[in-house]
Amino acid sequence: MIIDRMIKDERIKVKPGKAEYLLGEVLCGKSTLILIKPLKFMNLSGISVSDAKNFFEVDLGNLLVIIDDVNLPFGNLRLKKSGSDGGHKGLASIIYHLSSEDFPRLRIGIVKSDNDLPLSEYVLFNFSDDEKERLSAIIDSAVDCIKIWCNEGIEKAMNITNKRVL
Repeated sequence: MIIDRMIKDERIKVKPGKAEYLLGEVLCGKSTLILIKPLKFMNLSGISVSDAKNFFEVDLGNLLVIIDDVNLPFGNLRLKKSGSDGGHKGLASIIYHLSSEDFPRLRIGIVKSDNDLPLSEYVLFNFSDDEKERLSAIIDSAVDCIKIWCNEGIEKAMNITNKRVL
């Protein structure tokens, strides 16, 4: 949803990548930001990310992975320079295929505090009406974070993004 918002707002043309992903490019400051949407199941997304990283010859520090995170309350955003997969199977796939944990990731909280469903069921549900009302602001904040990361660096983006609670 975050990539889709950027594509819409920036009027980015999307095309098939060299492997199983869609891509779009947009200027971000003095750099070109390449947006990748893997076409594989989330648990296999590392294949697409690794293929795109290698094709575009991107350094790990210039790669930003955006993931949902059941370990964060709904609406919280956390930008990190690196770290483990935290039990996230898509992130585990990316770490495995990149052979490294040393890349930035923007984690988007998706869990309500009153959630009592098994995780395997919870992550497949649609957002509630209340969550849908807040979703646009969350996506806006994530897009802002990406733009700050691209234009001013990860430290500035972390300082701004990690203080917010939506």
